[in-house]
Amino acid sequence: MADGVLVADADIRRALNGDDRGLSRRSWQRRFRSITGLRRKEIERLDRARRAYQLLSAGVPPSEVALALEYADQAHLTRELRRIRGETPARIRAAATA
Repeated sequence: MADGVLVADADIRRALNGDDRGLSRRSWQRRFRSITGLRRKEIERLDRARRAYQLLSAGVPPSEVALALEYADQAHLTRELRRIRGETPARIRAAATA
């Protein structure tokens, strides 16, 4: 959202921060999809991958990143980053130290 790639209104931001009162679950699903073009779960996965990238770039070991961001294991973190960013945690860390 900060880069302007993802557009959200105040209600969407509020819901992403955990306050999704006022609408039914299905209404939130429709609202997320109509405003952002993505499902809520997709937005949450992208945000978690962004945070993982930041931690890895700061030199945090992949095993600690996986634990901190509640990935099932380090392999799950690797698969997600490869799918979303096209890079592995090792490559992200290497680029940060280069």
